[in-house]
Amino acid sequence: MRILKYILLIVMLITFGMAVFVATSKPTYNITKSIFIKSTPSVVYNYLIDYRNWETFDNTLSNKNNKLDFTEITWGKGSWVSWKGNSNGSMQTISCKENDSIQQKIIVNGESSVVTWFLKDTIGGAKITWKTNGKIDFKSKITSFFRGGIEKVLITDFEQKIVNLDKTLNYEMNSYSIKNIGLVSRVGTFYLKQTLNCKTSSVTKNIKIVLPRLKKYFKSNNISSNGKPFIIYSNQAIGSDNVQISVCIPVKDSIFPSLKSNVKLGKLASYTAMKTKLIGNYSHTKKAWQSGMNYLGKNKILVDPAIEISEVYLKTIEETSYPSKWETDIYIPVLPKKIIKKKYFKRSVDTLAVPAPVPTTQNLPEVLN
Repeated sequence: MRILKYILLIVMLITFGMAVFVATSKPTYNITKSIFIKSTPSVVYNYLIDYRNWETFDNTLSNKNNKLDFTEITWGKGSWVSWKGNSNGSMQTISCKENDSIQQKIIVNGESSVVTWFLKDTIGGAKITWKTNGKIDFKSKITSFFRGGIEKVLITDFEQKIVNLDKTLNYEMNSYSIKNIGLVSRVGTFYLKQTLNCKTSSVTKNIKIVLPRLKKYFKSNNISSNGKPFIIYSNQAIGSDNVQISVCIPVKDSIFPSLKSNVKLGKLASYTAMKTKLIGNYSHTKKAWQSGMNYLGKNKILVDPAIEISEVYLKTIEETSYPSKWETDIYIPVLPKKIIKKKYFKRSVDTLAVPAPVPTTQNLPEVLN
């Protein structure tokens, strides 16, 4: 009996000592950790800056028990994601510098912290330095104590994110397929569009701004779409550093927006086109365009310069967070075979066989009211 009392006393002393230790430990933390990753800073930055991508490597956002909510534009300063389920929280970008750093404010179950990601170019990849600081309440002190302390808990979580991110970037960004379908009939349609001029290298970023706003316009005005969104490239600007594009959503009938609106009505007439299908990240669009052009060259089919090239987005980040599953159809208009003349063939193909835009990030103009 006496031995049992001694055991209970020792347990009480240990418990009391642990409680005192936890209670008197610092209520704040400031942690820094660096890891090397086999991707360039620009690739890492472009992936981290968009919260839609976080479902592929962040355990909290990929948890099926958590319901996610996003801002209209999911990337860049001011964008955020929130979740409810196994835990309640939010993450917001408060500042960012292209290919260099991203700073976020994170709130989880009422506890706030600031996280900064620094990216540095190194031989063979990028060095990611992760810094976080915040406050921790008594309950979190207790739970983290049994897991080795708050520093170990947060660093372990960060390291797992980077492992997942590395695997995701290596596979998702490099896995793609291109298939030349051949000549098809591109069905005509009415569509609502937003037209803008931008640098060729920033086309993808502009689309990510304009398309959500165009969809919001449809919703606000109770307009039903009649197919997948697409973009049209102006033939006059193709091949230059600057390009004019129209971001489009098809509609069943002609709809005339307000004269003050930047949204305009367009009509696509039916035509014959070379169809090339890309499954994968948009960084491979250039290869898909060239594949289609090569097909035309081998089969001595002439591009129709009077009709503009278009890309239809069948499956995007809104349908799946995994870039390897994105699906894009490219339509290159062609002339009827009966009017093709061999002496014009090489010139026409060379004129229009230009690289598709490659995703990047730059300062963008405001493109919608």
